[in-house]
Amino acid sequence: MKRKLISAFLLATLTLGLLAGCGQKEEASTAEVTTEEASTEEAATETTGEKISIKFYGKCVEYTSGPLMTDALEEKLADTYDIESIQIDWANQDKVIRTGLASGEPCDVYNYTPGSTIANFADMALDLTPYFEADPEWKAQFKKSDLAACTTSDGKIVNVPWELNFSVILANKTLLEEVIGEIPESWTYVEFLDACQKIKDAG
Repeated sequence: MKRKLISAFLLATLTLGLLAGCGQKEEASTAEVTTEEASTEEAATETTGEKISIKFYGKCVEYTSGPLMTDALEEKLADTYDIESIQIDWANQDKVIRTGLASGEPCDVYNYTPGSTIANFADMALDLTPYFEADPEWKAQFKKSDLAACTTSDGKIVNVPWELNFSVILANKTLLEEVIGEIPESWTYVEFLDACQKIKDAG
């Protein structure tokens, strides 16, 4: 039951783009059943006042917005969930997951960098494929290549892709200023696109 609820929790918090959770192995037969059970559990929570405890390995302190996002998540869902947000140790992430699994007390949801190493945990991660298939409009928001990076060799989607980051653009400052004018200290996305267009137009 808890594993199924965690996946519903994932769907409810896409603003953070939570990645697939690991825990006790149990697969949902259909997304409809899972959603119904989650609704039943939430109704029980309202009746009994008991909250569902969730350990979320997803506080990314490298971003100034990271802790603010987990704080907002905890506050927004406080009536139903007791969320413990844990700081991510990127350098030791696989070790942290293995240790949690070995102890029998893994986190419910992990913010995980997709790639070949997810295969190490694929048989222990919840199959999210039924949730994607149950909501084609939601699934269509993701690039096929991004979903492919989150899919195991046997076709199960075990991560929810949510961002690409740490892309770096290097430029000659003098030449760039000649083309776009003064370089801002920080960029909005619109300013970035405008600068790119000016560079294209300049050849």
